[in-house]
Amino acid sequence: MLELINLKKKYGAVEVVKGISFTLRPGEIVGYLGPNGAGKTTTLNMLAGLLNQTDGQIRYNNVSIREEADKHRRRVGYLPERSDLFDFLSAYEFLDMLARLRGLPGKGIKNRIEGLLEQIGLGDSAHHPIADYSKGMRQKVLILSAMIHDPDILLLDEPMSGLDVFSIAVLRDLLKLQASRGRIVLYSTHQLDTVNELCHRVIVLHQGRIHLDIDTPRLQLALAGKGLDTLFQEEIYDQNSHNVAQNLLSGLEARP
Repeated sequence: MLELINLKKKYGAVEVVKGISFTLRPGEIVGYLGPNGAGKTTTLNMLAGLLNQTDGQIRYNNVSIREEADKHRRRVGYLPERSDLFDFLSAYEFLDMLARLRGLPGKGIKNRIEGLLEQIGLGDSAHHPIADYSKGMRQKVLILSAMIHDPDILLLDEPMSGLDVFSIAVLRDLLKLQASRGRIVLYSTHQLDTVNELCHRVIVLHQGRIHLDIDTPRLQLALAGKGLDTLFQEEIYDQNSHNVAQNLLSGLEARP
């Protein structure tokens, strides 16, 4: 169980995360939603142990992650929204490097990596430079890099970005299987169409605070046939997308 207790983060005088609290349980896929600048990425960085909170606690099985920082980082698989790859390496070389840095035993690493790359559709290009890869191919490498050590906690920020339709379906099924194995999955996204199908629960962050924390069945009742995009327009943005688009078009048409 991963707990956030009155978690806060300041950058100078600016408080980005403003005392949020929620619990992530094994076997649960939680959608973490919110507009740009809401504090989602900052939260993920703190959960991954890459950024210290200003106040509050993060506890894993009742132990502060600060008390066992190295151990916590080993139990986490984190896929940031923006992540760099070494373009001069191949996918195989990159994953092999990560596996060794993670301390995975040398025996069987080769077969494991080659098998994973084959299954995810990168078998033919496993030994080509990443510089030659498309965005979707690079994203597949990043997904494997977050899972190569079979972590207990998966923190995923826009993991489906750039993937084709079939690869999105594979990733959805993979995350469901990970949850069935008792893994904790926090899934941050702006792609609202995947949330209803994939997530057991949805947390909406707005201006650094929890705006909504609700399980998916109750969310469906609350939406009463409306989509999550409509919920965002009404409750978060307090604007109608068509009206904003019309105003933008009027501005573009106006003569200087």
